[in-house]
Amino acid sequence: MAVHSDKVVRLAVQQDGDRYVFGERTRFHNVDPDVFDCSELIQWVCGRLGVEPEMPDGSWVQAKHCKNHDTLIEIDKGVDTAGALLFRFSSNPFGSDRPDKAHVAFSLGDGRTMEARSTSLGVGIFAHAADRDWTHAGKIPGVKYGPSPQAVTADGDVVLGDDEPNLQYVAVWQAITAAGIMNGKAPRRPLTRQEFAAILSRKQQLRAFLGIN
Repeated sequence: MAVHSDKVVRLAVQQDGDRYVFGERTRFHNVDPDVFDCSELIQWVCGRLGVEPEMPDGSWVQAKHCKNHDTLIEIDKGVDTAGALLFRFSSNPFGSDRPDKAHVAFSLGDGRTMEARSTSLGVGIFAHAADRDWTHAGKIPGVKYGPSPQAVTADGDVVLGDDEPNLQYVAVWQAITAAGIMNGKAPRRPLTRQEFAAILSRKQQLRAFLGIN
């Protein structure tokens, strides 16, 4: 059975805050690496999830992989598709030589990316994906895109369980949980008034999360 794109996104965003090191080799058996380069992040996520066909290393080779499996898509569609790959190359990636400049990122489908971006910026979630100079985009071969199969009723309605945040809020939910504002449980369940009061009482954590001095 194909791996669903929501699993790709969820595993990728868990690496937010890791370090970027060009040429880093990350092994699939490492359940939580703290160093990646751009293509290793893609390969590691796919490898951990058992995506078939196997994702190769190297951003330009990954673009070829998408092309060979007929999963290249328009860049605008890539920006809007959670779990798609966004590529940037200084020259044609489908020749015999690696372009001088090559990069790849996961699209989060909401105008943001998750990527191992650079030594200075590290590994993380970045805004304004639509404004960047991507040259290619593609869906990952072997990954299923669209509503998660377990989140669709017999009538075709999309339903998420209480323990599954909507994809566009995964990173925010994880940050709120890490800050101690929420306990990480039932992200889609409505708050009671007493729960809301308890959250407001955590003034220090809220102010730090919102960047208020």
